[in-house]
Amino acid sequence: GSFPSASVAWRISQEKFMAGSGKISELKLRASYGLIGNNQISDYASVGLLNSFNYIFGSGDGLTNSGLAQVNIKNSLLGWEKTKQFDLGVDLGLFNNRIFLTADYYNKLTSDLLLDVPVPYTTGFETALLNLGQLRNKGFELSIESRNFVGPEFTWSTNFNVSFNANKVEALGSNGSPIIVANRAQENSLTHITAIGEPLGSFYGFVYDGVFKTQAEIDAYPSLTGTLPGDAKFRDVNGDKVLNQDDRTIIGNNLPDATYGLTNIFAYKNFDLNILLQGVAGLQVINLLKRSNYRNIASEFNNYWASEAQPGDGKTFQPGSSSVNRNISSWLVEDASFLRIKNLTFGYRFGKNIFGGKAIKNARIYVNIQNLYTFTKYTGYNPDVNTTEGDPFISSALTPGIDYGTYPLSRTVSFGLNLGF
Repeated sequence: GSFPSASVAWRISQEKFMAGSGKISELKLRASYGLIGNNQISDYASVGLLNSFNYIFGSGDGLTNSGLAQVNIKNSLLGWEKTKQFDLGVDLGLFNNRIFLTADYYNKLTSDLLLDVPVPYTTGFETALLNLGQLRNKGFELSIESRNFVGPEFTWSTNFNVSFNANKVEALGSNGSPIIVANRAQENSLTHITAIGEPLGSFYGFVYDGVFKTQAEIDAYPSLTGTLPGDAKFRDVNGDKVLNQDDRTIIGNNLPDATYGLTNIFAYKNFDLNILLQGVAGLQVINLLKRSNYRNIASEFNNYWASEAQPGDGKTFQPGSSSVNRNISSWLVEDASFLRIKNLTFGYRFGKNIFGGKAIKNARIYVNIQNLYTFTKYTGYNPDVNTTEGDPFISSALTPGIDYGTYPLSRTVSFGLNLGF
């Protein structure tokens, strides 16, 4: 493949007309445009590979026979992803670079997307790797470095960064048909849709509208077959007075509104403190644990429907084994925005003359804590989740933001000693 690119920059701060500007120490404009490629294709993925398998023929003695069988669909047209990207940026330093700002706007169009696309089971396979569609990402990134306080005994510096990204599918295959993906972790339930004009891998299901309090409400409003008083009520999205699979729609996505980080570094005499905060705003997750274990989630069912005489809050269905309540719906979609104390390090540096300054020139002791605490309203173990454990297909780009028992983050506390000889 050929992937050319070009960039240009203008360092305005070195121009003569900027010589009298004492506050601006650095000013630079940047622009670039180019084509890049992604060849993340496994070896021989374009050919139909064979692998050894065992098989039992007939109803005889049960002895296995060894042989070969095809393990993937041949695709001789498989090729690189191609991405065209335009970037416009500015670097600004103030007060002798005591405050330094970097801002970038980007617009990126990816074509010939490499996606594991579901195929009919009659092919003998579940997915096929294809070059399919176009995806646009555009957004804004900002970072600020600041030396807030510089003194003989106390210093304080701050690094802050934030990014905003909009993701939209612009083309899919030859006819633009959406890709609707089944999540094998939960009875082959459809959980995601990739459609033109929407983010890649949006959540797909019913819109949750509360609970049916009485049989009369069920008779007067469209409902799924088998619905009983106390079961979930779903919205008739298309307005045809019938509730069926055609009323499933986009119910959220795993694309955050903003991702940010903040680092503060303090030093006072021989003490130092480093605090790293990590945050995400506008993040959504499908919490499938609620679907399987809702009878054990007391916080979700404090005021559920118990009977027509005890209807609860009208928003919480009755815990039980009803298949109606197990449908993928917006009830499972949670706000997973979070702010995490990602890393904290506190240290003390001994004087240069420790132990007479002969064998040991310097020494520092410290304590480090990773994942100290996460501030979030998410009810699962970890809001920063994008997959289901144990299933590589569900981990694809078409099915982000599923939590079905993902292992929680561990808090790690470590103590250390640095010695210089």
